[in-house]
Amino acid sequence: MSGESKNSTLTDILKENYDNMFSAEKKVADYVLQNPFKVANMNISELAASSNVSNATVVRMCHHAGFSGYFQFRLMLARDEGKQIAQQPSDGIEQIFREYADDIVNLGKEINAEEMKKAARAILDADMVHLAAVGNTMPLALYMGFRLARIGIRNTAEVDSAYYLNSINLAGENDIALIISHSGSSKQTLQAAQLAREKGLPVIAITSDPSSILALRSDCVLVSSMKENEINYDGNHSLLIEIAVIEGLLDLLINFDKISQMEPDKAEKMLCEYKVK
Repeated sequence: MSGESKNSTLTDILKENYDNMFSAEKKVADYVLQNPFKVANMNISELAASSNVSNATVVRMCHHAGFSGYFQFRLMLARDEGKQIAQQPSDGIEQIFREYADDIVNLGKEINAEEMKKAARAILDADMVHLAAVGNTMPLALYMGFRLARIGIRNTAEVDSAYYLNSINLAGENDIALIISHSGSSKQTLQAAQLAREKGLPVIAITSDPSSILALRSDCVLVSSMKENEINYDGNHSLLIEIAVIEGLLDLLINFDKISQMEPDKAEKMLCEYKVK
């Protein structure tokens, strides 16, 4: 985008360019102006549906506002949100941690328990679990591989896509692939999912976007965010939610029989095992 001050907010830009938009585009702009930070966590289809317009109209609105596309538009929204949090006086840091905590609590309420059990059962039944991730989610695959090995589950967790693609290519018929990708659109992880499917391996995905290509290529999807398609203006995102999903899955693996057979009124009995006598 050109010609705009670095201090301009997206709200300022929309208001300045509002008169240049067609009526349908103004519906999108109006929705964004009323819900700026909610829109920062929406994909283009969600914004179009919320504004009662087509995806193409959203793109045209972005162009009339001076953006090259919707992605750049959302980046500025996220930047504005980050600035607002940073400018909060005394409780700004506390607010950041409160939002992390709220995200994890909401994840626990909303995550699909049956998908979690399905994933755990597949891992327990597999001869070998082939973990795949790329970029900043790679450490999660290495961590999960270490934890799985500690509880006796054989796995491969490679730091290079060439290695994990080779592991999947050489997989046995009772192996599975577990792929971690925040966006669900990283090329190397999609290649891993496609290769696993060609080999007839079940695919488990941990991703923030249940409508992503990775999710569509997977047999079991563990959604790692209640804010679908969340992005940050600096290109980074917290791995906290993915870690929470992994920890929940590991806990389920360790206590699978106990949790599966447990009746609701036996929860206290289970928990008392971990209390100080």
